[in-house]
Amino acid sequence: MEPCQFISKCPMFNKFRNQVVKDFWANSYCENNSGARCARKRLRDAGKGPKDVPITLLPNGMHLAEFEDTERDWENVTGKACMNLRACSVMLDRLQDPESKVFLGRRYCLGSGTQDCQRKRMIDSGTDPPEIAVTLLPNGEHLLSLQR
Repeated sequence: MEPCQFISKCPMFNKFRNQVVKDFWANSYCENNSGARCARKRLRDAGKGPKDVPITLLPNGMHLAEFEDTERDWENVTGKACMNLRACSVMLDRLQDPESKVFLGRRYCLGSGTQDCQRKRMIDSGTDPPEIAVTLLPNGEHLLSLQR
């Protein structure tokens, strides 16, 4: 599969300091299917120019501002947190960079994002949490595979 034609010059990547976060977006949206799932690329394919695509727009259609509140403790958000969050804390604790931990936690452990979490799917299907690899990230990638 061909990567997105805009991957090398996409300004979104400049907004993240952490390579794990950059790799997450690239692996999930840019490196396969020519970026067909990417909201940014869909705008470009619809005829919008680079300046017409908001810098805050993420490939999943959300905006960066929704993830920027890193000072907020996402584990204490009541009513929205995944019931399995405690079982996944061993994986989240392996992430040394707070930006990555908050990003993945907010993306997969809160609200509707929990339906995309590979770890939650395994637990819901009966896998005992200690049997899940601590390197398995919520997006199904393994932590070691993202550290290039």
